[in-house]
Amino acid sequence: MQWCFQCASKIESVEDMSVEHKIPWLHSEDPVGLFFDLDNIAFSHKVCNYSVSRGNGIEKKPCPSPASYRRGCRCEGCKASTRDYRKALRARSY
Repeated sequence: MQWCFQCASKIESVEDMSVEHKIPWLHSEDPVGLFFDLDNIAFSHKVCNYSVSRGNGIEKKPCPSPASYRRGCRCEGCKASTRDYRKALRARSY
């Protein structure tokens, strides 16, 4: 199970997943170093990654999602998504 770097929602299938750079490398002071820095790599939904790379900003994900919860939604779906997300993060740290 993997979580989107941009919207913090679950990435449900490999077809929806993309690899992205957390910090854009192309116009940085050290593009080669930043491109190959493994700490600068994350997974995202294709639509989230592509919208950010085109400068359109992040497409807001509908409920339920941890991203919606962070924006203030407190519906039961967002609460459950956030609990699952935090549980998965804790499991990875052990």
